[in-house]
Amino acid sequence: MSRWPDVEAWLAGLDAHLPLVPDLSPEGARMALDLARMALREVPEHLDRPAPAHTVFVASSTVFTVALEWCAVLLARGGRVTLKVPRGLEPWYAAITRDTGLPLEATTDRRVLATADRVVLMGSDATVEAVRAALPDPSRLLAFGSRHSLAWWTDPTHAVDLALDRVLYDGRGCMAPTGIFSPIPDAAERLAEALERARAVVPLGTVHPSE
Repeated sequence: MSRWPDVEAWLAGLDAHLPLVPDLSPEGARMALDLARMALREVPEHLDRPAPAHTVFVASSTVFTVALEWCAVLLARGGRVTLKVPRGLEPWYAAITRDTGLPLEATTDRRVLATADRVVLMGSDATVEAVRAALPDPSRLLAFGSRHSLAWWTDPTHAVDLALDRVLYDGRGCMAPTGIFSPIPDAAERLAEALERARAVVPLGTVHPSE
């Protein structure tokens, strides 16, 4: 029997922990969480396949919602999930895995990697190679390393959508375009206006000197 009703209840309760998300503005954190949950609307139609008994998910530090879709699907399919959490997001992951009634836990201990039937990793290429080398069986690893997005923009009416893609997670996510190409004659002016409107909805959070 699917655990989807319990997973839905877990997802619905995550709002209470948004103050623990670092760096993003409250509006930015809420929009990111809402969009992550929207992406899960069709999940109940795809729960017939069993999950690995125990999956360790190695989360990236740039996108605090990165594990939610994987956790939701794996838990609903009957699996157990351990989140290997990144530095800086320990309070968020500790809160969202506490007293859930689901086989979901968070840890900072790298030794948990050796206990997994499957390891899913989101992170830098260096992290991918380090984890691959640490696993007794590298074939258990499903890894997503460094990614960058480019946008080809041809429809002027999509300016706001493109701007929101850029400002979500304050541009730290791999889906935020690092370059935008367009044949639209006044593309720069249109995009500048759209970015200004997007920032009115999603204010910029904390930017570190290294960024």
